[in-house]
Amino acid sequence: MNQSFQAPSSSGKSYIPLEIAELFPPEDVIHLSYASPTAFFHDKAAYNESNKTYTIDLERKILIFLDMPHYTLLQHLRPLLSHDQKVIKLKITDRSQKTGLHTKNIHIKGYPSVIFCSANQKMDEQELTRFILLSPETTSEKIRQSIYERVKKEADKKNYISLLESNPDRRMLKGRIAAIKSAKIESIDIKNPGLVQKIFFESHKILKPRHSRDIGKIISIIKALALLNLWNREKTESTLYANEDDIRNAFSVWAT
Repeated sequence: MNQSFQAPSSSGKSYIPLEIAELFPPEDVIHLSYASPTAFFHDKAAYNESNKTYTIDLERKILIFLDMPHYTLLQHLRPLLSHDQKVIKLKITDRSQKTGLHTKNIHIKGYPSVIFCSANQKMDEQELTRFILLSPETTSEKIRQSIYERVKKEADKKNYISLLESNPDRRMLKGRIAAIKSAKIESIDIKNPGLVQKIFFESHKILKPRHSRDIGKIISIIKALALLNLWNREKTESTLYANEDDIRNAFSVWAT
C-alpha cells in the first residue's frame, strides 16, 4: 500500500513512519531524502547482459521518501504505485563521456510499500488517488507529549534506546514481523468478496471514479490484517485466505 503523510513542519510526519520502520528488518527499508528522476533508476540496478536491461528489485521493500520526490520521478512511478504490473518497463536517456546520449532499458520489480512525508499540501490528483493520506495530530497535548519524550531521549539516549528495545510488546511485534517474512506468503485471497462489495456499496451510495482506487486501498488493508494473523487463517502452500473478520476490521480502519 501507499501512504502519504502531509502536515506542517515539526508535526511528526517523518517521525511516525521512521519509528514504525524500525520494527522491520533493516535490509527491507530504503530511506531517501531526495531522488532525481534519473538517479533513482541508476541506484542498485542489476545489469542483465542477455537482454541489456537494468533491474531494480523493490519487491517486499519499504520505500520512504522523507520529502516529496521530483515530480518527474512521481510520474515515472505511477504504474508502480497503481500496482498495474508486477514489473514496469522504462526507457531513460543516459549520457556518458565515451558514447554521448544513449537509451537505457530499466525494469522496476514491485510491489514495495511506498511512504511520502511532505509539508507540501499540494499533490496532483493522479497521486492523491494512489495514496492513503494521513496527517499527524497537532494538538497541544500531543506536542506536550512529544516534548516530554524528546527530553527523555536526549538526556540519556543510550538508556532510552535500551529501554525501548527491551519492551516485551515491541520485541514480540518485531519477532512476529520476522516470522511473517520467513513464512514467504506469495499471495493473499479473500474468501468472501461478496461481503467486501456489500459493505462498500452500503457506505457509497453515489459512486465516483476515485472509488475504484479506494476499494483497492481497502483490499490492501484486508490483506495486511490477514497477513498479520496468518497463523489463525486458512492457508494452502504459499496462499493465505483473508476471512470475514479481516474484511470488517479493514472497513473499520478505513472509516477512521
